[in-house]
Amino acid sequence: MLKVIFRRKTLFIYLPLAVHWITIFILTSIPGDSLPEFALDDKLKHFIAYFVLSFFLTIALRVQERYKNLRNHYIKFAVFITIIYSTFDEIHQAFIPGRSAEVLDWIANLLGLILGIYAAFRLIRKSEALNLVRIGTESE
Repeated sequence: MLKVIFRRKTLFIYLPLAVHWITIFILTSIPGDSLPEFALDDKLKHFIAYFVLSFFLTIALRVQERYKNLRNHYIKFAVFITIIYSTFDEIHQAFIPGRSAEVLDWIANLLGLILGIYAAFRLIRKSEALNLVRIGTESE
């Protein structure tokens, strides 16, 4: 199954990453009084959003073939990109009516991105150890 996921990366990695990232931006741009209700704690929402974002971003950086430096240092770039975006996202919310930039939200984002990157790293290492796929060298 991992082999299929990594071979069909546009469908299983890039598309979910793009959809999720756009969804985060849209949801954080909605004024506070217009937000849809979810039965989850606010910090858990932040954690999950950035777990998923960093998970797909980490894998996308590792399997992409165009930029060797990104592929070889995928964890560093995933950490950098997601921390910068998370920071931008929290600041951006300060300008949305009924929303605010909160340090605890940012910390929840950071915890989610750390665990998301770690989960992606483990999945990548497992697939490489099992020789299911040579990441970054196969074409779609």
